[in-house]
Amino acid sequence: MRLRNFVFVGTFALCLALASVCSAQNAPADPKPANQTAAPAPLAPLSQPAITGPLSGLPPANFDAGPLGKISVNGILSGGGMVQGNAVPGDNKTQAALHNGQVFIQKADGPVQFYLQAGAYNLPSLATPFLETDKTISNFYGPVPVAFLKFQAGKNTSSSAPFPL
Repeated sequence: MRLRNFVFVGTFALCLALASVCSAQNAPADPKPANQTAAPAPLAPLSQPAITGPLSGLPPANFDAGPLGKISVNGILSGGGMVQGNAVPGDNKTQAALHNGQVFIQKADGPVQFYLQAGAYNLPSLATPFLETDKTISNFYGPVPVAFLKFQAGKNTSSSAPFPL
């Protein structure tokens, strides 16, 4: 029992130490003197999904799409696997899957703007049977989990709505 408590406390301490090291970030140097105030950076009109450190996303590829105007495209590709010792009846002891294979397409300027996220994804959860990627897509949000259409009527006037697919 003492060894078990020691292992538990040691594992907890190691996790805390790793979390503090992994989340440490250096503050960016401020090139302006302290007496000057900088204007706040404008928010992105339609943002990409957040990615936390140490990972970072690549900037989107921008190109001219003819009558649609300037389009930004980006994507994510990740996979994973697991081995379990006490599988739920009917579940496999080993699994491998595409966890996230998505493309993000957006048009963030002009009177008509849009954001489209499409692809394959997986949502593994602790203490539940593993659901394969194709079943996740058909049983949850579909192959297009996020789609927005935005009408920018003026500088301070806009209207946006989810576009169900």
